[in-house]
Amino acid sequence: MHVTSTNADGFFDDDDAAAANRPEPEEFRAPAWMQAPDDELPARLLHDRVLARTDGAVVLLREIRVFSVGFEVQVEWFLRRREEALWEWRRLTESTMGGPWHGAREPGGRDTSLRFGLARSDGRKVPVADFSLAMPGAAEPEPPTVTQRHGGGGGGDRTCTGSQSIWVWAPDALGGALTLVTEWAQLGIPVTATTLDGDAIGSGVDRVRPLWDDATG
Repeated sequence: MHVTSTNADGFFDDDDAAAANRPEPEEFRAPAWMQAPDDELPARLLHDRVLARTDGAVVLLREIRVFSVGFEVQVEWFLRRREEALWEWRRLTESTMGGPWHGAREPGGRDTSLRFGLARSDGRKVPVADFSLAMPGAAEPEPPTVTQRHGGGGGGDRTCTGSQSIWVWAPDALGGALTLVTEWAQLGIPVTATTLDGDAIGSGVDRVRPLWDDATG
């Protein structure tokens, strides 16, 4: 095959001009109920409190991060291999990495993965926000709501660790004794209740700072 070189200056000029003039796609901005604000430095309440423990798993409340419109509960979990065969251990750790959207389920649909809920001081359950509400045109839920978010993790053939967060959208402070409910049926952790100080969380709003100082650029 004979190849001939020719002068092709400007060959891609039209393509480049079209790309430069292409309008920017509409940016998706996560609604307030879906996640914590990304332009605030939160007030931090440190806990390192054990929420649940078995011979092979520990769920730990690391901290609570208070924002202007709610608070985020930061959780870490730790697994250690006991008597499981290697294939059982790997199947277990792979299923835990899927987060709340890919959790293990029993026949009949019961979710057996790590999950959380929140109850107000009067016992009312804070509704879980449905991610379908983020679709264009969907109506915004009424606060307060709770959203479980997966943070990822990793490990090897003996241990595994990961993190998750629970975002509580509450523009009006909830106050009083709040109840954080934990369950991880897949690992034998039953429904467990832990009391959170809603008044301390509410007072943390005064210590929230902006991430960006627009006055100085």
